[in-house]
Amino acid sequence: MSTHDARRAVSRAILTGDGRTSAADRQSAYDGGGPAAAAGYLDQVRFAAARITDADVAALRAAGLDDDRIFELTVAATVGHADRQHAAAEAALAAALAARGAS
Repeated sequence: MSTHDARRAVSRAILTGDGRTSAADRQSAYDGGGPAAAAGYLDQVRFAAARITDADVAALRAAGLDDDRIFELTVAATVGHADRQHAAAEAALAAALAARGAS
């Protein structure tokens, strides 16, 4: 299995596999959104994960999310963000190679 195929399989499992969180909420988190109760937390996961505290997780629990849902949304947000970064890097590399070949 190629790396590309493996990445696609992981994303597919996250988005369509069994879970405690709805497939729609996992897809939204993967796409850069997420359920309203977790929106700020998921942005923090994407852009400042090292700053997440126990209080952030406690706030999600207080909003009614259990640990399984928090985990599933966290993984979906992380993998979706990584996939977008990977696609952007591939596009930048292709553009650089095309520009190099045009000169």
